Amino acid sequence: MNVEPDRKVLLERYELGEVIGVGGMGEVRAAQDTTLDRPVAIKFLRPHIGPTAEAKARFDSEAKAAAQLNHPNIVGVFDSGEDDGVPFIVMERLSGRTLADIVEEGPLPEAEARRIELEILSALEASHEKGILHRDLKPGNVMLTDKGSAKVADFGIAKATEGVDLTTTGMTLGTPAYLAPERVAGEPASPATDVYSAGVILYEMLTGRKPFEADTPLAMVRAIQEEEPEPLSQARPGVDPTLALIVERAMAKNPRRRYATAEAMRLALEEWTPHSELDSTGSLVGSPTSGLRLPKKGTSRTARRLAGVFILILAIAWPAYVLLSIDRGAPEKVAASPAAPPSPPPTVPIDPAFESALVQLETAIVETPNTEELRQAVQKVRSAAQAGDRLTVSEQLGFMRNQVQALRQEVKLPQESADRLLAAVFGVDLQLGKVIPPSPLAGSPTPELQLDL
Repeated sequence: MNVEPDRKVLLERYELGEVIGVGGMGEVRAAQDTTLDRPVAIKFLRPHIGPTAEAKARFDSEAKAAAQLNHPNIVGVFDSGEDDGVPFIVMERLSGRTLADIVEEGPLPEAEARRIELEILSALEASHEKGILHRDLKPGNVMLTDKGSAKVADFGIAKATEGVDLTTTGMTLGTPAYLAPERVAGEPASPATDVYSAGVILYEMLTGRKPFEADTPLAMVRAIQEEEPEPLSQARPGVDPTLALIVERAMAKNPRRRYATAEAMRLALEEWTPHSELDSTGSLVGSPTSGLRLPKKGTSRTARRLAGVFILILAIAWPAYVLLSIDRGAPEKVAASPAAPPSPPPTVPIDPAFESALVQLETAIVETPNTEELRQAVQKVRSAAQAGDRLTVSEQLGFMRNQVQALRQEVKLPQESADRLLAAVFGVDLQLGKVIPPSPLAGSPTPELQLDL
């Protein structure tokens, strides 16, 4: 919409400036709040979007709800109103670029894509807690500030325009490429539909392109409902298999196999460690073995054996050293307390992140043939975790790793399927310490060190 030259000020407060953005739902103009003396942005909806009293009332209600969202990763909404019957909202004005502009330049590094995605999910989590769904999440609605922070805009606007006939103008409610299959089928929005959109954004950040491409909206809808996107491992060769699995689950066509909430996806993504946070030896930066590496093959066999033994001793002794440092100075017990009668093993509540990792593993197993033994092992892991039996859980996870390797040799399991299964097993292993902490006497579990001796 173009504001008349003589209508430079809205609500006797907002002095309009130039157009700074144009989208399917309207245009955004720079403005100055003369009351508070601060820059703002004003989004005008296109005239045909809100002509009825009902639509205007719904838009006003959603604008007020969005104004209650106070979060560092959400573009603030300050005010709303009408200009010649055209609704508008007054928003925080940011300097920076949209994520859509950045992705057009090519794929992002894994660590950078993860950081931005975590901030998007944090915004969704905060809005969902307030009962507000986004419904139209896409890179064009994500601003990257000059400091690099992601800010999500337009919460609730898609709902405010529901019921308006947009097909006559070639528009659709929600950008089709980012809509979940159930949404394009006409089902109501849910937190899981926002999660799907977030998964598409992560896929696009990692590959530089959308998972589905089509010439018409109808063809796009058909692709979303019936086709599978190119696997991330093929669209971006060398991508971390755990990260690929997170994206695949977020974009699952069946919402029951998707992350149910933004929080669940955020937890999964937080547990994954990007390669950039590992040192050149593969250790987590800051760990006791960070920076230590085995000598190269040109070194003598004796020196390599000694180096391997040294690293192994350090990995085993470090937890004990920390424990002794904490306990040093504690008074000695003079006499032991009488032995208490044995009690039944307690039932340990399953941590949500651990359960999420188990479901992720189950999903990978269901999608892979000849995995009946793996399915049984997952059930044993869940039962053992509830009983607090860490040893059995670890044994079953080791069995599953070996079984995947056996499947690769016996039934020629594709590398992609094997990577997906191993990544899911690793995801459960990462969460194990949260459910069943290791015994203080045993120290922390020591990863296998493959020494080339």
